[in-house]
Order: sequence, then structure tokens, then C-alpha cells
Amino acid sequence: MKNGFRRTLQALVVGASVTLSFSYSAQAIPPIRVVVLGDSLMSGYQLQPEQAFAAKLRRKLLEYGFSNVEVTDMSVPGETTGGGAERIQQVLALRPDVVVLELGANDALRGINTSVIHTNLSTIMGKLAQNRSYIVFVGMKAPSNMGYSYSAQMEASFRSLAEAYKASFYPFALEGVVGHPDLNLADGYHPNARGVDVMVERIYPLVDAGVRARWNELAYQQQYDNQMINHMEVQGGVALPTGSPQLQSPTAPPIPEALGNR
Repeated sequence: MKNGFRRTLQALVVGASVTLSFSYSAQAIPPIRVVVLGDSLMSGYQLQPEQAFAAKLRRKLLEYGFSNVEVTDMSVPGETTGGGAERIQQVLALRPDVVVLELGANDALRGINTSVIHTNLSTIMGKLAQNRSYIVFVGMKAPSNMGYSYSAQMEASFRSLAEAYKASFYPFALEGVVGHPDLNLADGYHPNARGVDVMVERIYPLVDAGVRARWNELAYQQQYDNQMINHMEVQGGVALPTGSPQLQSPTAPPIPEALGNR
């Protein structure tokens, strides 16, 4: 009777394993969540929603083969690093895999002390790091009227934060946009739709690297889970693995030649 029960239980577990394996294998890699946390430079100030940074970043990811990426825009016009620090729990609630962090421009315009900016950004990046989010840190330069000392302190602070939190660092959000009237709104400061295109094009390789790294992690985990389910046997009434999974390198969307050369 005992052996019969054991064989029956084993058959049930094996049968269940086949069912579980089939249903899990049929699923794609779980969605990769990207959050953009910025100010009006990212939020699409005076632009249509589809012209904002997050929307264009999503389309760029699709263009490069990442159909399972969700991009959420948490950018707010006028946002400061202090405001970002206050909202960081809202960002973490989304369980982001990759965060594009662009804050500091409004702090500089208000002349907020660079040590305060540093502390606020450190709070944000520290919590993102605890969440194991891949950080794409987009820097900012202070306006010229703030003087050389303030500008130098701000840039040095951004670099030190990037190093401390091992963030992927893009030093200046408006690189290639500032000083080009055809890429800016009439105020000469905010990017127009074409200016946002330039920002996305330049920042995208950093985002791609983060998404690709997370994609590989999820693909390996999926392989592991599938193989563990497929290699189970009942021992003493407990389902146990029969061997170590033999994992293969996952195949992420190929890196386009133009992107790989950057």
C-alpha cells in the first residue's frame, strides 16, 4: 500500500510538472519595467504626450526588438531633487528594473545649495540601489549666471554620485540640443519634439544596456525554473530535483551595428 501510494504521488507530481512546465514555457520573458523620473525636460513640456521622452524611448525599445518593456513616465514639470526624493516610494511601488533619473535643473535655477542637491539625489539613488534597479543617471549643468564655483561643484557632485552608486552616467541631459534653436521651444531652454529625438538617441544606448542586462537575468531564471520543474521526483513524499539545471546563454534581441559602435 505504501509503495502504491508513493507511485501514485510520484505520477501526480510528474503529471503536474508537465502541465506547469508547458504553461510557464508558453509565456514570454516577464515585462521589464522602465521608469523615467525627471522634470519638464523629460515630461514633454508644451508637447503632445507621444512626443515626450518616455513615449519616444518606448518606441525606440520596440524598434530594437524589446516588445516586453513597459515604460512609465513619472516626470513632473518644475520637479526638484527634493520633490523626487519625496516621491521615490511611488517609483519603487512600480518595481522598476531600470530607472532613468534626470533631476537637478530646477534646483540650479533656484540656486539651491549643491550639498542639498547631492543629499537628495543620494537618497533617491540609494533607494533605487536597494531595489536593485539599474540606474541611468542623466546629469545637468548649472546656468552660467550661477558662477563657475557653483557649476563645478554641481558637476563634481553628479559624477561622484554616479560612481558611488555604479550608475550608468550621461553627463548632460541637453547635450547636442542646447544652443540649437531648431531643437528648442521658443523659450530657448526646453527641447521641442526634434530636440527630444536627439535626447532619446543619445541616452538610449545606456537604457538598452540596462534593459538587456535585466532581460538576460529573467531569461536565465526562466530556464532554471523550467528545468527544475521538468526534473523532479518524489522522495519520501517530497518532490526533489534530480540534477542541476544545464543553462544556456539566452538570446536577447541582437545589438544593432550602429548601437554597438557607440
